[in-house]
Amino acid sequence: MRFIPALLAASVLALGACKDNYDEIGKFTVELNGNNIEFVSVFDKENDYSGIRAMSPGGVKLLLIDGSAGDKDDEYGLPIISMSLQGGVTGGPLDLMFVQVFDESYDTMLTSDGPNGQHRMENLLIGDDGTISFDFSADLERVETQSEQPVAGAKGAHIEGSFSGTIPASEREGN
Repeated sequence: MRFIPALLAASVLALGACKDNYDEIGKFTVELNGNNIEFVSVFDKENDYSGIRAMSPGGVKLLLIDGSAGDKDDEYGLPIISMSLQGGVTGGPLDLMFVQVFDESYDTMLTSDGPNGQHRMENLLIGDDGTISFDFSADLERVETQSEQPVAGAKGAHIEGSFSGTIPASEREGN
C-alpha cells in the first residue's frame, strides 16, 4: 500500500498552480471529529491531471479520488482527503479500500488502511456519463506516512460524509 501515499503526494504537488487552471469535478462533504469540511476534487487542465483517476493494475479495477479543503493564495493545500475504491478482477462491485486524511502535515496521516482502521461505503451510484456518488464513514488512526506505523499516543478520528462528482472522460476510456 505504500504506492498509494506516493500517488497522493504527486497529486498534491500537481495542485500547486493557480486555480484558473482547474475545473471542479467533485466534492466531498464530511464531518471529521465534529467539524464540517468540504474537500474539492479538481481536474488540472494545464497538466491533464485528474483528482479522480481510474486504473486497472493486474486487472483489479481501482478508482482513486482526492480532494483538498485548503486554499492559500489561490493554491490548494492541507487538509487533503484520499480514497480508493477497488473492484475485483472479474468485474465485481467496487468496495471502499481506504480513507486517508492529511490534516497536519505530509509526515503523518489519518487512515482507515491497516489492522485498526474501519471503513464503510454505501449508496454507490455510477452513471454511464461518469457521474458518481456515495456515502462513507471510517474510523481513522494516525500513522507515519512513510512507515505506516501508528504514531504513539496519537488520537484517532471519525469521519463520515458523502462524495459526488463526475469521472472525466479521459479516465473512463479504456477502464
